[in-house]
Amino acid sequence: MGHDSAGRRTVIADTVIAVLASSGARGLTHRAIDAAAGLPAGSTSYYFRTREALLTAAAVRLADLDLAAAGQLPRPETRDALLGALAGMVHAQTAEFRERTIARYQLSLEAGRYPQVQAALAAMGERFTAAAALLLGQLGAKDARRDARAVIAVCAGLVYESTVGGQRPYSASEISELLGDLLAARLG
Repeated sequence: MGHDSAGRRTVIADTVIAVLASSGARGLTHRAIDAAAGLPAGSTSYYFRTREALLTAAAVRLADLDLAAAGQLPRPETRDALLGALAGMVHAQTAEFRERTIARYQLSLEAGRYPQVQAALAAMGERFTAAAALLLGQLGAKDARRDARAVIAVCAGLVYESTVGGQRPYSASEISELLGDLLAARLG
């Protein structure tokens, strides 16, 4: 049952992400996940007994999906290349990966109630901060970790405003302009 079990867990985690995005945390029940995934009743609770386990599985799956997407990008060798990559990632989070973004916001709201979810989201954030700091350091940042946190915060704000913050989505040129100013200040 090993491979089938891993596959079933992935299907459930993906379905949790979809349900969080479409119905919010209120719509997240074991029964709803079974129905949405087309699984026999009781399947979700067999693999993930608690709500916290379901939410944690979704947080871990989101991190894996985001890291896989980031890993497909070419490694930026210049500030302009980094700007293009960041602008593309911000745009993707508001368009192609919008469902994931909304699910991540739902998870963030739930994390205060569930320590494992909070830990999974914090681990995901740390992985991205470390990767961004390494990249910024290679491009000449003086305080790469601090600069990485600033760049991530601005990107997260742009994604939020473009997705659920009530703003119209930023255009690619607006994203590039805002991030370009930030990178110019951080990388000299």
